[in-house]
Amino acid sequence: MPIGRKIAYNVVVNTGAKIASTALSLVGIGLLTRYLGQAGFGDYSVALTYFALFTALADFGLYQVMAREIGRRGADEDFIVRRVFALRLLISALVGLGALVSVWFLPYGEATRTAIVLMALAFFFSSGYGLFNGVFQK
Repeated sequence: MPIGRKIAYNVVVNTGAKIASTALSLVGIGLLTRYLGQAGFGDYSVALTYFALFTALADFGLYQVMAREIGRRGADEDFIVRRVFALRLLISALVGLGALVSVWFLPYGEATRTAIVLMALAFFFSSGYGLFNGVFQK
């Protein structure tokens, strides 16, 4: 298959995946609003926004740096991936801990605090998957 055709195919597949992801997100938000109600969805939005601030702090651009570094000629890919993964886990743990500690000093209800704790755990356990995107972008 010629390179132009491969690129076009990948663009179409990627665009289709983005459209499907957006549609599923809209369906998910619709289900959440119906299930949680106005007050519950408000608590969910507060928790999501609160943790989004901490997630932005934890990003540090590590994936882009890793993709650039492992793409260089003669780079020790295993060493770079291990170091970036360890650094990402450390930063994720510190940011998650900061979010968990600081939430108790804010005037949120128990439901919002519980949601933030669950989001912190989910973030910590899923923080490594983006690292592999950097490996495959090489």
